[in-house]
Amino acid sequence: MKKLKIKIALIYNFILPALLINSVGVVTLQLITSYDVSKQAVGWLGAFKDISILVGSFVLASFIPKMGYKKSLLIGVSLEIIACFLMALAPSFMMARIFFVLVGVGFALIKVSIYSSVGLFVENKSEHASFISILEGFFMMGLFGVFLVFGYFADKIYWNDVYWLLLGLSVVGLILAAVTNIGEGKLQCEVQGNSIKDSFVGMLNLLLKVAVWFFIGLAFFYVFVEQGVTTWLPTYNNDVLHISKNLSDYVTALLPIGIVVGRLVGGVLMRYINWHKVLIFCTIMCVGTLLLLIFLSSLVMAKGQHVQSWTQFPLAVYLIFFIGLFFGPIYPTLCSSILSSLPLKLHSGMVAIIMVFSALGGAIGARIMASFFGGFGGLTAFEVPIVPLIILLIFIWPYYFKLKRVSETNDPNSG
Repeated sequence: MKKLKIKIALIYNFILPALLINSVGVVTLQLITSYDVSKQAVGWLGAFKDISILVGSFVLASFIPKMGYKKSLLIGVSLEIIACFLMALAPSFMMARIFFVLVGVGFALIKVSIYSSVGLFVENKSEHASFISILEGFFMMGLFGVFLVFGYFADKIYWNDVYWLLLGLSVVGLILAAVTNIGEGKLQCEVQGNSIKDSFVGMLNLLLKVAVWFFIGLAFFYVFVEQGVTTWLPTYNNDVLHISKNLSDYVTALLPIGIVVGRLVGGVLMRYINWHKVLIFCTIMCVGTLLLLIFLSSLVMAKGQHVQSWTQFPLAVYLIFFIGLFFGPIYPTLCSSILSSLPLKLHSGMVAIIMVFSALGGAIGARIMASFFGGFGGLTAFEVPIVPLIILLIFIWPYYFKLKRVSETNDPNSG
């Protein structure tokens, strides 16, 4: 019962940041239409969030073990509350920038704290992998909530009043975190006597470990693929599958739906199946599904039929869900594999590294896909992700055995 209470508190407080940090697109549209902010100016809004997350996670990771995961979580949620209050009270372009800085730093604290906390109450690697996958599944559900919640307020009430609702939900999250004891005794034993400088050096020393660099490569290539596909899928639907712009947005939703299902199902399966087998299976299926999508899409292009209704959808459309389904478990499984192989005192530093290199992989992936899309067309662009997926597949086995050695010695320095 105690463990269930902890899980509920962590899941709830992991959904809320998904609503806030993924609202950039919605807020951008409102600033352009309601406040006459130019597209050039508002185009930088996402950078306030991204830079805050990167800097916040890297700088604050060293403080979190000494400060404690619960206290860090409370501070992160408090920043969300302040951000929502300010945005609800005085909406403007300047306030939107402040909002995303606060939300970005808050998310850095929340994700590092929550990811690091998992090692305190799980009993084995399978349970660790299972819960991380479930966490990420609920995070993706939060992403859906962005369009539902913001869309409702923009249509029925006034878009900015949504922040009063989000403030209330954040207060509930703060109370939930405050009354939940996540049991940090093990952590305090490990960090006792360590200074913040020691924690920072320990985080940097992780970058000297072969196992960590294996992970960085695998995580980088995965996020490269996921963000590249996610970013350019609406354009692919429109240009290659000839689906109308309105229907293209609905079709794109099949990808995150598949990711949510994949992560939740993966979370259950990894209680019984070793994580590396799940990774290998999902990666192979991703490659196969992408190849099939490209083949069926080429047939659609040859026909040249324009899709204006649901009844005209080609078979290729339904493969988008399955791409998400097999994408889903990969990222949380990779994150869990490295965290569960390191001492608790290094978890916060490792999560910071995860966030930094994941962000880099996503940015580079989307940019390279853009170049191929513009230069060679959508079909060729969607062949690009197959290369990093094959690289990922090749290196899963050596990564698994390297981690096994690290776990057996229970010493990250052996990596």
